Amino acid sequence: TVLVGVIDAGQFKIGQEAGYFDEAWETEVKKLLPIKRWGASDDIGNAAVFLASNRANYITGQVLSVAGGFGV
Repeated sequence: TVLVGVIDAGQFKIGQEAGYFDEAWETEVKKLLPIKRWGASDDIGNAAVFLASNRANYITGQVLSVAGGFGV
């Protein structure tokens, strides 16, 4: 499973436009991110491609967090 963090696309963009995620919220959440940026759709895609590849053929039952270090 790929656990998705805040990704600068899709529902996050819709939430920004609707005012759910204001500048204060973004500032506070970024303080909790060691990488200090929102994720990109490619970050999620690369993780999914890795898990689907032969390089991950012995990985089972795991959650891969692609969240910029949130919660670490």
